[in-house]
Amino acid sequence: MTPFYQHLPNVPGFGLATPVDRVGLWATVGVGAAFAAHGLISMARHWKDTSKEHQQAEGEEKGGDS
Repeated sequence: MTPFYQHLPNVPGFGLATPVDRVGLWATVGVGAAFAAHGLISMARHWKDTSKEHQQAEGEEKGGDS
């Protein structure tokens, strides 16, 4: 199985002689950026929903006292 594990210096089709390491690096950066963006958006939505629930709870407490 040795030929399947040889490092390929250049892969055609990704530009003019783009090294595989560079393609892998950019793919890793892209996936990392997507995960980070997803995490930040999820946290923002969670904080927004939590804030709305907190405001509704405060409104119900104030409305019940009157």
